[in-house]
Amino acid sequence: MPAPSPAYLELEERDRAALILPFHYSYGLSVLNSHLTTGASIYFPHSSASDAGFVEELRDAGCTNISGVPYSFEQMDRAGFLQHELPNTCCFDIALSLPQKTH
Repeated sequence: MPAPSPAYLELEERDRAALILPFHYSYGLSVLNSHLTTGASIYFPHSSASDAGFVEELRDAGCTNISGVPYSFEQMDRAGFLQHELPNTCCFDIALSLPQKTH
């Protein structure tokens, strides 16, 4: 039986992540590990988030969630991402850094 992922992600074995972040980003590695430990799958897109065919690629691959950093979603927005339908996609995750107090 696969290990549980963090509860807030609510991942299931049927989920499939579009991994658009590099592994050297801690959040990219976290997306990979959380999906694999749950028994979910990972899809590695061939095109960039800013490419015109990106949405179709994710739809054809059956991705259920997309995790990125704010810049990832800015690229998708500029490419007209929200004008397309993604019937299988139900979750968008954004990794954010919160300012730290220095005193």
